[in-house]
Amino acid sequence: LLAAAVLLAGLLRSCEPALWPTRSTLVARAATAELLGDSAVLCGPYAPVLCQGTGRTRRLGYRLRTDTTPEGEDLLPAGLTWAREAGITHIALSVAQERSAQLVHHCARLGVALEVVALLHVGGPPDHDLRRRRVRGARVLLLRFPWAQTQGYTLSAAEAGALPRSPAALLARAAGLCARGDAGLAWRWLQACPPQLRGELQATLRRTERSF
Repeated sequence: LLAAAVLLAGLLRSCEPALWPTRSTLVARAATAELLGDSAVLCGPYAPVLCQGTGRTRRLGYRLRTDTTPEGEDLLPAGLTWAREAGITHIALSVAQERSAQLVHHCARLGVALEVVALLHVGGPPDHDLRRRRVRGARVLLLRFPWAQTQGYTLSAAEAGALPRSPAALLARAAGLCARGDAGLAWRWLQACPPQLRGELQATLRRTERSF
């Protein structure tokens, strides 16, 4: 019962930005729409937040668990089978959730290499919500499953290497490249991005490099 309560609390925290969207959440949602292809199917705790109002298919992805049963059975292989059969192409989870579950590591252990697409900031409810408390924003990773293209998914222009058009998508994509250890390309974008964005992009890259 306690485990179920903890799981429900975590789910509600993930859904809060969808219930009380802040400007950062709306910006992240628009950036996601640009960074992912039209046929993307997103799962994970932050999928409802990033897909709300876009018409994009999403799933919660609660079957993707990195723990074991009381008998010691690894739950992740079954979860990955579900994700593949369900046509899931991407997953969205916070950096804190990834650090706790180590999904990237455990997927790699099973031969499934998740690729970081972007690192977004999703805000919490506004200060004037009825519960009179402030919910801190979350940094959210967008990850792509390796089978996406074999199941008919077409990479977005940004995923294929093009410079994103909007400032929010550019910053999120650059931060994602840093998070996956490909900072060289992100830093080279400094010369290609609009001059008014260079200072913010540089600060984003330095901040991300210190975090990962």
